[in-house]
Amino acid sequence: MRFPTFILGLAVTFGAPWYLLVVKPYQFYRDLEPVAFDEEKDERTGMYPEGTSGAVAYGEMIFKREGCVQCHTQVIRPSYAGMDTYKPDFGKGGAENKGKYSRSSLPWDYSASDNAPLGFVRNGPDLSNVGYRRPDTKWHHQHLYNPRSINEWSTMPSFAHLYETKVLRGKPSEEAVAVFTDDNGYEKQVVPTYNAEALVQYLQSRKLSDAIPASLKPEATAAAK
Repeated sequence: MRFPTFILGLAVTFGAPWYLLVVKPYQFYRDLEPVAFDEEKDERTGMYPEGTSGAVAYGEMIFKREGCVQCHTQVIRPSYAGMDTYKPDFGKGGAENKGKYSRSSLPWDYSASDNAPLGFVRNGPDLSNVGYRRPDTKWHHQHLYNPRSINEWSTMPSFAHLYETKVLRGKPSEEAVAVFTDDNGYEKQVVPTYNAEALVQYLQSRKLSDAIPASLKPEATAAAK
């Protein structure tokens, strides 16, 4: 075999998959634009996705900075790739409402994020619909500060560094996740910092099963098959 032919074969062997699996998807996904709701068909106005701003956008940054994506995914696999869409605790109703299941993820779900936090392993539960499953703000703060106070078998690390300890004067704050007396006899309370509050707001905003425009429903149906 001639050397130029060998090199050409290598280029085709590795270049074609790279082009089809990396370049082409990138060219498609980078140009995704928000899709407008049709007031007549969808009975609402606005854009999908709405995008994030303020504390929620900052909370996403905290989520990524703290490495949460190392243990939690944010993707509901289509039915041909897994059983996610059939798991009631993955969907809108959570484990208490077994009649509502999740739809599979769509590319548009991540178009408002610079870096989609898809994750790659589920050491912890998927967070695509955690805003539905866990609407209680105090639960999130308690879980972040001391995961094993929620589940004693939890392997999640504590994010106590996102909270600050203050001397207690009067009644504890409604936001306090812990109240204790230190070695010197001072009563103290542990309260969320802005970083913790933003992270919780971000988690509560994770509602993949929110309504999508009617024009995208064929895409959602196709992804579920």
